[in-house]
Amino acid sequence: MVGTLIPKPDSWEHNIAMSTQNGPDRPKTPAESADVNKVVSDSKVAQDSGVPMVSLIVDGKSVSVPKGTLVIEAAFSAGSDIPYFCYHPRLTSVGACRMCLASVELEMFGQRRASIMATCTVPAADGMVIKTTTPDVKKAQNGVLELILANHPLDCPVCDRGGECPLQNMTISYGPPNTRFIEDKRRYVKALPISDHVVLDRERCITCMRCTRFASEIAGDSKLGLINRGAQSEVGPFLGGTFDSNFSGNTIEICPVGALTSRQFRFKGRPWEVKSADSICTKCSNGCNIAVGHRMGEVVRINGRVNEDINEEWTCDKGKFGNADVNSPERLTVPLIRNAQGVLVETDWDTALSAVVTNMQFVSENYGANAIAAFGTTTGTIEDNVLLGKLVHGVFGSSNLAYQLTQAPRRLPKATIVSVESAKHVVIVGMDLAYDQPMYYLRTVKAQRNGATVVSVKTSGELAGANLTSESVVLVPDTLSAADYEAINGVTLAAGCGYSVLVSDANAYGPYLAGFDGADAWVEDLTTGLPASEKANDVLNGLAAGTLKHAFVLASDPVGTYGDGQLASKAFASDAFVVVTSQFMNATAKNASVVLPIASFAETAGTYLNVDGQLQTVDAVVPPKAGTRPQWQVLLELNARAGNPLPVFNPSDVLPAGLLQGGSE
Repeated sequence: MVGTLIPKPDSWEHNIAMSTQNGPDRPKTPAESADVNKVVSDSKVAQDSGVPMVSLIVDGKSVSVPKGTLVIEAAFSAGSDIPYFCYHPRLTSVGACRMCLASVELEMFGQRRASIMATCTVPAADGMVIKTTTPDVKKAQNGVLELILANHPLDCPVCDRGGECPLQNMTISYGPPNTRFIEDKRRYVKALPISDHVVLDRERCITCMRCTRFASEIAGDSKLGLINRGAQSEVGPFLGGTFDSNFSGNTIEICPVGALTSRQFRFKGRPWEVKSADSICTKCSNGCNIAVGHRMGEVVRINGRVNEDINEEWTCDKGKFGNADVNSPERLTVPLIRNAQGVLVETDWDTALSAVVTNMQFVSENYGANAIAAFGTTTGTIEDNVLLGKLVHGVFGSSNLAYQLTQAPRRLPKATIVSVESAKHVVIVGMDLAYDQPMYYLRTVKAQRNGATVVSVKTSGELAGANLTSESVVLVPDTLSAADYEAINGVTLAAGCGYSVLVSDANAYGPYLAGFDGADAWVEDLTTGLPASEKANDVLNGLAAGTLKHAFVLASDPVGTYGDGQLASKAFASDAFVVVTSQFMNATAKNASVVLPIASFAETAGTYLNVDGQLQTVDAVVPPKAGTRPQWQVLLELNARAGNPLPVFNPSDVLPAGLLQGGSE
């Protein structure tokens, strides 16, 4: 608990003396450490770019920082510790909480004097002397914390933030050991849902405005704001609406007092019971870095993790809350095989794998190697695709390796996620960027704040009126028609700016890198703008015509996602033997001869290639759900049963040496 009601102490000085020692050795929370690292990194970048420097003294230590650096940031650079709630290095400073107090000595009115100031609002200047541990500073910090706690409920035992709460931590390090407040605290409705994902507890709110600043400055949607004025100010959606932002989950992470909590994580476990592991979100192609929280083998929450080139430290709600499907009771957990009556029934893994290999051998011997086809996965790992290629092409000799289910040309985008924030003119064609490409969206918000013009058009035909120049950044989805891409290419070519196709799946280039769609294995130059592959169309036509007798579909759903749904349905309604690996019973799996239940992204290891072409490798976070197996292990077993045992003991053994270090082979 952050405080207890005990008899009033003899003196205020007694409170100060009893407070826990603070200083640079105080243990930092992960969020505090990330803030300090961000400040130090930005300072070095500014210094290297030639920004003028100022010199000052912080707790007796001389430090030089770029001009414009705030005093609190200069203290971080000097290794000193200043408490804070409202300050955040990615948000504008407003001095709302008054917690970051320190003694600031500077020239005022012709003489030097020291004053207690909120260091998040004061720029560092030459000759300043900053002191963070003097008795008067400590007394001021005690006073601020006592005021904050006067109305803050002492419900830490039932608060999801309890155990990792900045208010708890700061109270222990900087606050009084007890409270003098005996009056009734304010009362609000507890646990008020303001969206499908977020619960608001106004009693805990200290109006630091982190959440409202995030909504306006980072998310750019201003879906959360301050209501009423003065002492009646409170956080909430405007006009009694809901907090329907695709980035609402970030406010839970940056709230320093547990006023905003997750409906999904609520009462699922105490923070000290939750272990965290680094991973990559696979809900879209951005490849956001995340920390997967798990308890007793179950994923309970997703938090953002810092990667300045991709997601900074943010997540979208699809990534933060959508990964709950890892725990879904709808997941497949038993292999299925179609019986003589045409019904999918449960079977064991040995029977299912034997049936797959036996049919592949039968088809190869009786109809030839090219009667076998495979669809690679754009949601699984590169290693999964490589091992499928080794089975279908390496063992049986088939060249029917398809994967691309859209008409988009294959190439890395001209505009990377991080480069968009520096653009002056951004044009978005035919997509809701906030939901389809959330990290690109956040960078366009940043670009707009820096003065850029951002325009959205619904169709390729409207692009000609978007005033394109050679400096324009044109972002298009991978779901348009071939005619659309031809039209977009013509308009952008005339303007001299080109365009960027933003692929939608977590590993949309991975199969091509692994040799699918007619590519040479280990293709790494994905910048040349190859036309869309017709391989998938050829395979589907072959299945529909009956010339293809076996199809292996790796974590993909052509029936549900291919542009020509009628052709896909006809293809998988044929007499071909179809093998599908999947977490769920999708439209293609319903037509399969064998369905193999596979592990989720959190239960397997491997490598993903994001929309920018950045290779990122992750390890398994939790064990596979009972009855499921990682795809790479399934494919390794199939290779062995087909007579091709491979010296692979983990996914890192699959890819060529040097590939993950940026080399080519």
